[in-house]
Amino acid sequence: MNELPNRESRTLQFSNSEIVCGLGIILFCVSLAIPAIKHGKDSLGIECFTMGLFCIFGPAKSPLGAERQLMSLIAHLMHISTLIPIFIVWNRKNADLPWKLLPCLFAVICIAFLLTIPYSSIERVYVGYYIWLLSIAIITLSPFTPPARRIV
Repeated sequence: MNELPNRESRTLQFSNSEIVCGLGIILFCVSLAIPAIKHGKDSLGIECFTMGLFCIFGPAKSPLGAERQLMSLIAHLMHISTLIPIFIVWNRKNADLPWKLLPCLFAVICIAFLLTIPYSSIERVYVGYYIWLLSIAIITLSPFTPPARRIV
């Protein structure tokens, strides 16, 4: 009497790009929970992230100093640029090469800047900082991940 219509079962299927992007997002979240830099005291990644937001959108006189304010500005511009690859991957869009390449090039330039310019106010850099940089690189490279091959 109460028969349900025969429906096909649905399974979650993720593309390689979605898996790589998800891994980058997980690494980003991990980097927020562990120490990133020492600036007077050890700062967790989430403290650096929120203090950077205050420096960018807050008053003109930053409590961090000019060089750390520049670092925060570059970091948050890099965060904004990673939204493009996340949008491309998770909406399964076939984007043109410039939309994939521009955030990647911008992230490479920012990462190179953040790794090569010494900051006198930062006393020590911890593993959380490098995990954060790795997560940004993984997210920006995720649209270039080749599709999975099916074995027949």
